[in-house]
Amino acid sequence: MDENAIKAYLTLNAAIAIDHITLKATDLGLGTCWVMMFDKEKLHSMLNLEERYEAVALIPVGYPDQDPSQRPRLALEEILLKEI
Repeated sequence: MDENAIKAYLTLNAAIAIDHITLKATDLGLGTCWVMMFDKEKLHSMLNLEERYEAVALIPVGYPDQDPSQRPRLALEEILLKEI
């Protein structure tokens, strides 16, 4: 596997892990979101990370000041694809 394929595979695995973390945090009543736009060099400097580590996202987690209202969901019939 070439280096680009390995990086894509690792990024996908990180995305799956982050998705599970955000789902569990929400289940526990915590607020969170993905942060993908950040200064990677500044983060490495702040956390004193070795060069071999690459941050792909930040996941801030905390108790929200407000309880976000539930968004209306579409009916299953509106989103289910019945034909291929």
